[in-house]
Amino acid sequence: MIQGFVEEDEAIIREVNRKAVGMAVLIVILCGLIYAMVLTAVKIVEWVGSLF
Repeated sequence: MIQGFVEEDEAIIREVNRKAVGMAVLIVILCGLIYAMVLTAVKIVEWVGSLF
């Protein structure tokens, strides 16, 4: 795959770029999920703290 990318094989370049875009989207989704989990954890801790 690397050799095809270096040799400018259009099919390989298209496949690599498609996978790169897919990974970028996955990273953005995972960052959003981590952010949501942190917010939820903070709200739970605040709620538990308000009980006492």
